[in-house]
Amino acid sequence: MGPKETGGTLIGAVGGGLIGSQIGGGSGQLVGVGLGTLGGAALGNYIGKNMDDSDKKGK
Repeated sequence: MGPKETGGTLIGAVGGGLIGSQIGGGSGQLVGVGLGTLGGAALGNYIGKNMDDSDKKGK
């Protein structure tokens, strides 16, 4: 796991959790946070991995 992949995963998880916390109330909000965190982490990981791969190709 490269540095941008790691950073993307962490930033995506935090951002997704914050966005997910705006959804619903009570247990629905908890589900929103969980799904937002997972989705954000997955998206951030994907973007970061592509950035790391692009950096490797440029060298």
